[in-house]
Parts: sequence; C-alpha cells; structure tokens
Amino acid sequence: MSGWQIDTRDIPRVPDFATAERLWNEAKPWRNELSSWRQLAERRATHKRVVRIDDGAGYQLVLYSTPVVTYYKDGRVDLRTYDTYSTQQFAWMVRPVGTNVHSVSGRMYWGFNSPDGPKYVREGRGPLCLDPAGPGQYRLSTAPAEDFEWGLDRKKAAETRKKFSHYKRWYDVTMRLHGQQVRLTDARSAVQEILLDPENPERYQLNFGPPQRLYSTAYERAGARYRVPTSIDRLPRKQK
Repeated sequence: MSGWQIDTRDIPRVPDFATAERLWNEAKPWRNELSSWRQLAERRATHKRVVRIDDGAGYQLVLYSTPVVTYYKDGRVDLRTYDTYSTQQFAWMVRPVGTNVHSVSGRMYWGFNSPDGPKYVREGRGPLCLDPAGPGQYRLSTAPAEDFEWGLDRKKAAETRKKFSHYKRWYDVTMRLHGQQVRLTDARSAVQEILLDPENPERYQLNFGPPQRLYSTAYERAGARYRVPTSIDRLPRKQK
C-alpha cells in the first residue's frame, strides 16, 4: 500500500461498549478540545478519539470526522464505511465482537454474524445500524448500499462470439502482417460497426483492437452480460 496512512499501534482494542466507556472515563480531557472528547491513542493524536454522546448512553470511536463505530449501552452498534486503508485499519482495532472488516475492489465492507449466517454490507444513505441478536450476533435494521455484479448468459455469449469470428480471423492475419501498435478506438463504436455487418471486412479497422477487448461490450449489447444485485450473504466477486 503506497501513500500515507495512520499508525494503529497506539490504538487499544475496543470490542464493546464497556471498553469504550472505561477508556473515556480513564482519559483526561484535552484543554482546547470539546469536553466530550477523550484520547484513544497517544495524547497528541486528537484525530483518534473516543466521544461520549447522549449523556453516556453511547460512545463513538472517531477517526478525524468519521464516527467509524458507535457503541450504545443497550447493545446497539452503528458502523460507518469509508474507502481508505486508514479507515479500515482503524475499524479493525475498534470493531465490535462478531464483526470483521473487508475490502473488495477498493470498497470497505463490514462483515457481521447474524442468526441467519454471515452478512457483508457497506454503508448506504446512513450508518449501518446493528441490533443485538445473541452473543456476537446482530440483525441489520437499516438499508445497506445496494451492489451489483455482472451475470453472463453463456448461450448468448457464445452466439455473440460467433458473430465476431470473421473479424477475429481478419484481425489475427492483419496483425501478423503489420505487427505495429495501434491506438484503439472506443469499444462501443467498434462493436456497433462490426455488428452492422459482421462478415464484411470492409468495415473492419485495426484500431478496433483484438476481439477479446470487445466481447464485454458486445455481450452487454446482446443481453448476454447483465447486472444482478449482489447478495449480502457473501462478499462481492471481483469483476472484470
């Protein structure tokens, strides 16, 4: 991981309300900060803090301006997601019992144990609110972000590739003869041109690029590649 990131070695493990409350009570207030703030890490690290809310009914574990985890006295937990490595490292140290932190394609996800099995979610329009449902288990009471991934109709995909077979043969032979690098055109324009008359080489151009580059766009146009909602019962698959 390149670039700057926070140091989490000075952050204690905070797995529950009782720990957050104890840390807040044991820390001295900062002279020039809000009275609800207490240090979570070393004294100068005001950007890593425990914040008392609702007269002690809740405690926020805050990184900069983001309350990454909020513990409530009644067992409820609020979780936030922010797609940076530092936030994920911070979240790992303050994660509630029964939860985990994941990253898929640069997006942060919270995993948690529920009575129905593991769930994997990221923040939608507001915090992820978890209600206690047993030791180390929760139920999600707010709507998470809706993710999508690509599905593939293999029969339609094969039919689409067949339409590109003439172009593929032409491209392979032409590239062997020329062998130079070409600047590629927009894939959608290339697909549209080929599909107007798939067997007519007069429509082909080298800057359409290799047929493999065009398949995803062609699949979408043919309805072979389509978006489907991702189940929260598993992490999203990495998409090509």
